[in-house]
Amino acid sequence: ADESTASEAAEEETVETTHVKFTTYRGKDTQDAYHSFAGADGTVYLFLPSDANLAKVTLKSSETMVSTTLGEIGSDGKTLSGDFTSQPASIVMKDGTKVTLACTQSTLPSLSLRLKGGDLSDIHEDENAATTLTVESTILTDPLNPVNSFTLNGHAEIRGRGNSSWAFYDKKGYQLKLENSRSVLGMGKAKKWVLLANSSDGTLMRNKLVFDTARAVGVGYAPETRYADLWIDGEYRGLYMIAEKAEIGKQRLNLTSGHGILAEFDNAFFYQEDNFKDVLGNFWALKDYQTEDASEDFAEFQRRVDAFAEALEEKKPWDELITMFDEDQFARFYLVAEYFLNEELPTTSFYWYWDGPNDELHLGPIWDFDTCMADGDVPEKYFVWHNGYLKRLVEYSEFGAILEEYYDKYCADIFELAPTTMDILNTKIGASAEMNYLRYDVLGQPDVKKHMFYATYKENLENQKNWLRDRFNLFNVADVCGEVMEYYLKNQVSDDGSKLTATFRTKKDLKSLQIYVQTEATGGADRKRYEAVKDENGNWVCEIDLIDFGQTGKYIVEAFVNGTTKVPDASGEFTLDEVPTVSYVVDGVDYSAVFDPVYYAEKYPDVKAASGDNPAKLFNHFVETGMKNRQQGSKEFDVDFYMKDNPDLVEKYGTDYAAFYEHYCAFGKAEGRKGSESSES
Repeated sequence: ADESTASEAAEEETVETTHVKFTTYRGKDTQDAYHSFAGADGTVYLFLPSDANLAKVTLKSSETMVSTTLGEIGSDGKTLSGDFTSQPASIVMKDGTKVTLACTQSTLPSLSLRLKGGDLSDIHEDENAATTLTVESTILTDPLNPVNSFTLNGHAEIRGRGNSSWAFYDKKGYQLKLENSRSVLGMGKAKKWVLLANSSDGTLMRNKLVFDTARAVGVGYAPETRYADLWIDGEYRGLYMIAEKAEIGKQRLNLTSGHGILAEFDNAFFYQEDNFKDVLGNFWALKDYQTEDASEDFAEFQRRVDAFAEALEEKKPWDELITMFDEDQFARFYLVAEYFLNEELPTTSFYWYWDGPNDELHLGPIWDFDTCMADGDVPEKYFVWHNGYLKRLVEYSEFGAILEEYYDKYCADIFELAPTTMDILNTKIGASAEMNYLRYDVLGQPDVKKHMFYATYKENLENQKNWLRDRFNLFNVADVCGEVMEYYLKNQVSDDGSKLTATFRTKKDLKSLQIYVQTEATGGADRKRYEAVKDENGNWVCEIDLIDFGQTGKYIVEAFVNGTTKVPDASGEFTLDEVPTVSYVVDGVDYSAVFDPVYYAEKYPDVKAASGDNPAKLFNHFVETGMKNRQQGSKEFDVDFYMKDNPDLVEKYGTDYAAFYEHYCAFGKAEGRKGSESSES
């Protein structure tokens, strides 16, 4: 009873403090220690790797303990053993201090590094992130796939990485370099691995989401990544993403010429590496190369970049331009970057590569999306095109056409899944994400780069998903092109090649717009003019029947204002491989037995005056008006004769005259019924 009274009195006098430290060890190896962390909420947290057994935890305390609500205190007063799976322990120290101790555990692969010859502060104090330390022990544990687990003693190095993220955030990124190439968590063998902190991303998912999406839509060399919780010298550093480094290598950027160059378009941090300034005034940093001395190859890369820039600036013909760059990868890369709104890309972290003298310029690997799709940006915003090269490219209608085709063909279905993908990722990393934010008290606070973090991890996740849903509903490649260009003309040919829909966008207020179409083969002899109509969205739209031309080969489309002034940069081309023909099938019924356009035009001069000799227009009149008015579409079928000759059908259809045409096409002719006085049964 006396002891109980003394304990209660001590609890009443306790003061919250964070000076008490706890440590536990991996197995019997006292060098592999895990240390507690004093949280912002006053709780002392002990973050443990995925292979720890929370049901059997033994802790060492820096201060003498006198009581605990969980486990048993050893005779020395500094050892605590017990089951910490259910709830925190309330511990009273000898000096009266009361401590709430919570043990929490990773459910992801766990990476534990023990340094030699220095500690993490030596790396962090280097503002250039250049200090390198030896890693004495590397332990990777994968609870779901033990074959991925390994232990390395020595044979590794660690250094800091990052620019603004290194300067601004307590949670920093690192590069881990192994002595020998090896697979990490199933990724291709390599020596260098990047530990991405994702410090400016409240969801911790943006880089992962974008890199995986980029690979799915065919962007070359998008990095593979895996999540892991990280400990360095026993201190929990948070949830990290182990990523393939953007570098040249067989398992990375696989260049084969022996003269390959990987460079970064970087107007922010170019001075840290070998660099050059292009003819547009932008800086480029050399990131990786294949020869011992890269100076000649880097100089040749510069010549290729400058030539490309000058061609864009001079608006060289598209056929000439596409010999200089990989339009396929440029289009895929740009769509991913613009859709996920990476606003840093026009300035920095924009990688290009070139595989020697016989190669063209390529974009990639895609990189650095932790501050993309920021919460402060409206989902209908477009920004990546502000990069000088991309802007000049988008000004080409041919590139705009590729963007529209690729978005529909490769991207839209995958982009729509982004919120669902985040839900799937959350099931994997949610527990570790919550653990990460116990370690870093940043939620609900301003982010130094741009926006504010939401108050909880869940809020960050839900707001990001909502942004992505809105983005999918609002994103329109034509809007991108329209924002970049003063004028933009989109040409879309129907699947059967019979119709062209020309859509013209402009920010200017026009009174009228005309579309001119001609075939290349005739040299303009068949040039035709069509009036465009302004739709409810402010676009000028023109429907053109290509059957009028009856030609295969290249077609040329141009836009004119007020019929006389050609619109600059608003022209296009397309090619037809077959002469378009009119289909006379409507709702599954083939009306060719009752319709002949030549016969119909000659029999009804007023229809011909309105529709000309265009079979599509004549047939449309026949379907919409002619059959209802009992007009004869061909010599073979006279609806008045058919009704008189088939009283059973009159009893069935009455005055629904179109039904008699349909019956003859669908059944009557096959049944041997006569369609007209002159037709044969």
